[in-house]
Amino acid sequence: MLYPTLSQPIVFLCLAAAGLVCGLLFEIKRFISSFWFKHIFDFFMVIFSAGIFFVLNLHLNYGQFRFWTIFTFVLVIILERVIFAFFAKKWYSFSHGRQKKAKNN
Repeated sequence: MLYPTLSQPIVFLCLAAAGLVCGLLFEIKRFISSFWFKHIFDFFMVIFSAGIFFVLNLHLNYGQFRFWTIFTFVLVIILERVIFAFFAKKWYSFSHGRQKKAKNN
């Protein structure tokens, strides 16, 4: 082994934070209206996210690709998307429910 396993929690947290940032960058797509630009944006964001993962893994984990590193990065992106969608839906329902009550009064 190239290095002690005590650094693995730090690698895990850094990859999770990078996955969170990449997931938040994917949320920018919600504000883009052009159909073709959305697809182009997705293409470049996938390349950007893969590049961030590769550079972080190379720097933090000395280039050792393990299943848990890839799984962590992808899982945090997916969880961020699901949680963000959940709270966006709740906020939308809350804000529009308040507007309906104001219109009725």
